Amino acid sequence: MYKSTYGLWEVTTEGDVEGRSTNHLGTHKGHIDEIALHLANQNYYSLTFKLVEAIDEPKEVNVQLDIESGTWDMRDDLIPEMKKFFADRPIHIENCNYFSSFKITTEKNIREEDRKKKNILDKLSDYEKELLAEEIMNLIENHIEIQDDREYYELKEDIEKFLKEKSKE
Repeated sequence: MYKSTYGLWEVTTEGDVEGRSTNHLGTHKGHIDEIALHLANQNYYSLTFKLVEAIDEPKEVNVQLDIESGTWDMRDDLIPEMKKFFADRPIHIENCNYFSSFKITTEKNIREEDRKKKNILDKLSDYEKELLAEEIMNLIENHIEIQDDREYYELKEDIEKFLKEKSKE
């Protein structure tokens, strides 16, 4: 049994028993389901996938659409627009440092990162979570102006509550 749906696949159509009506559709890199749907109009009975090479699935990539896309002048609107554009895809869109570009990250990679963070939070005691919240507050104070002590303690409590809830998820 193959270990992953992602790989380099040789794809053929299922033909008659003698193989006379078998068509070789080429070698394709990606997930079996995505390749199959892309080649759906070329199959006879079904598509046959043979693994050529097991490869790691990319986790992230920086992308830029061409100038005709109208995205080059979007600046601050680019990420929200790309999130809408890719809303039906299992990916995460975020900023990157290149002109008119955005980073695509796989949802699988995001889930792995969330799992790692949760595992780290699970290892912290409530006291350590309070210390972490205190350190976060110190960082925040260096970047924003908090008007009074009440705001400070409310924000600190919210952060502590968030950290505790995250470790319970």
